[in-house]
Amino acid sequence: MLTAPAETAPSNTVPVIRVSASQPARVDTSAPLDVTFISGEEIERSQAASVPELLSKEANLLFRSSTGNPSQGQVALRGFGDNSGLRVLVEVDGHKINRPDMGTIDWNQIPIGNIAYIEVLRGGNNVLYGNHALAGVIKITTKKGGDPKLYLRAVQGSHDFEQYSALAAGGLGQWYADIGGSYLRDEGFRTNALSWSKNAHASLGRYIGDGTLTLRAALGENYTQFPGPLTKEQMDDDPTQSSNLGDQEIFSTNGLFTLNWEGDHDWGKTGLRAGYNFTDSHWGLSGIYARNQSQGFSLRPQIQFGAEETHLILGWDFFYDKLKHDQLTTATNGDLKAWAELERFTSAPYAFAQIEVVTNLFLSGGVRYETAHTKTHYVEYNFTPKEQPFIDFPWGPEDNPAYDPNDTIRTIDQTASYDGEVTKDGWAAEASLLWKPVETLSLWVGYDRVYRYPVLDETAAYQGFALSKPFNEELDPETGNNFEAGIKYSGEHYTFSLTGFYLALDDEILFDSQTNLNVNIGPTERLGAEVEAGCTFQYAGGSVRAAFVDARFLDGPNEGKTVPLVPWAHGVVSAWVEPVKSIRFTGYYTYVGSQFQGNDYANELDELNDYGLLGARIDLKPTDKITLFFKADNILDENYASSAYSGGYYPGAGQTFQFGLSVEL
Repeated sequence: MLTAPAETAPSNTVPVIRVSASQPARVDTSAPLDVTFISGEEIERSQAASVPELLSKEANLLFRSSTGNPSQGQVALRGFGDNSGLRVLVEVDGHKINRPDMGTIDWNQIPIGNIAYIEVLRGGNNVLYGNHALAGVIKITTKKGGDPKLYLRAVQGSHDFEQYSALAAGGLGQWYADIGGSYLRDEGFRTNALSWSKNAHASLGRYIGDGTLTLRAALGENYTQFPGPLTKEQMDDDPTQSSNLGDQEIFSTNGLFTLNWEGDHDWGKTGLRAGYNFTDSHWGLSGIYARNQSQGFSLRPQIQFGAEETHLILGWDFFYDKLKHDQLTTATNGDLKAWAELERFTSAPYAFAQIEVVTNLFLSGGVRYETAHTKTHYVEYNFTPKEQPFIDFPWGPEDNPAYDPNDTIRTIDQTASYDGEVTKDGWAAEASLLWKPVETLSLWVGYDRVYRYPVLDETAAYQGFALSKPFNEELDPETGNNFEAGIKYSGEHYTFSLTGFYLALDDEILFDSQTNLNVNIGPTERLGAEVEAGCTFQYAGGSVRAAFVDARFLDGPNEGKTVPLVPWAHGVVSAWVEPVKSIRFTGYYTYVGSQFQGNDYANELDELNDYGLLGARIDLKPTDKITLFFKADNILDENYASSAYSGGYYPGAGQTFQFGLSVEL
């Protein structure tokens, strides 16, 4: 995508081509889809400690966490439950950071203080964004250099929480640059829930004619403990306890390097985005000790002919993902028990166009064809002692003094080892019609043909969890049809947006415990609505955003049952008042409806109860350069589960407090 180099927001026309302009309204009446735009000012005002906290409060996104810490949470959009994050594409400066396997994104690798703005695009967006964008897209744009400034921030809070960050930026002539870093440590609401992260980042850019060239690099280290699930009785008795000894953990190093070229021309725009990211993780879970090393490369040229109202976009995306897995016999200095190398190459040309049919009536649409070639090589070993434990004598067996169970011969297990190779292809299409009778009002309808490829460990067994078929080349991509209609209003003081959608999937992927395999379960449907309303005045304002969805299986033994881990409703309400310019009081309330437990496809287990969380924040601004804040979350100390699987509950965080200081020089 083409974006502005500086810390400016996109204009209000086509949501995929971004140019420097004034900040848009939160409700974009020119986009034929449900979009939430979170500006840099809103990010700073939120005092959020992480991207999940920000998106939960400002965009009403759900995050399910197994630690009580949303920084390791899985994002959910449009009525998806287990592995919902696989259906949401997450981009940082145009480079996807979704992992090639079922692992969740480590949100701590994206320091909140380095974000210029975020766009959340709900619904099918496969044509322009490709795989993963079945339920939506989260586009994160980082800050770039510009006017000279130095920004410092420090936060402390409950559970020994501490967070420190610094950012310096500036420019000289045609050049602009920034450099920064952050540190976060959180003991966690629960026992054995420690997490910490260290991150550093820098960017360098230059204006070249009517275009910009920006290079960005980010490196980080992250650590997370997993306290494990509790029974319902344990959670009711003490939700802070852990079900393990603190040996369930993951340590990772990561990096992201991007190059973005954007050019403006009399006839249109050109853009090239290239990126490389890596993650090196050492983890121990459920007695399995392993190291995963993943790499991702992207190359995304794009060209636009025409102006904003009528244009044609052509592009071609290339992605290469590689993952190496080593499984050890023990947590430290263990023998190599198994290893795997997996790789996937993806190629996808696409075209998108928009025309103004008649005055203020816009027709847009596009098509994409994508192929993904996957190769897997997996080797598992058997360990046989060199000596037998007993020696047979005529009078009977006796102990063998040379026997050492740790002195073994390693041989390849030919039945468990395998090679696999498969190519899958898919296509996406979209069409929408938007009418703007006046500048502040729009009505639109749209259709999307959507898809998602299975990730590597949905197709192949290599992480230590055996499948009945180690390499399942018969597992097909998810495909379906998404229909939407909406109305938007954006006035001087009031905004409103209402979207209705119907998503019908033909072959959703879920784990089948009876066959011990990830399978295409057949048709499912999701019928829902999303509403947003807000008002802003000089001294006060407020907003409400709510989502309602009914997600069901349409065939098979669970026909008519509700898809697990999908609440019937969730929403967030906030209000603020600013009696004087230097003081702002903000209150917010989050509600999540009841839902069935993970893996409960038959809807037979106890439902997770609905819950509501009350929070408040006070911002003090004694000068234009200094801000102090105090915030309290879950003020009433609600005991709730953010998720549960087959009777194992994962409690959400209880009552927490934070206070902080930020200075801009």
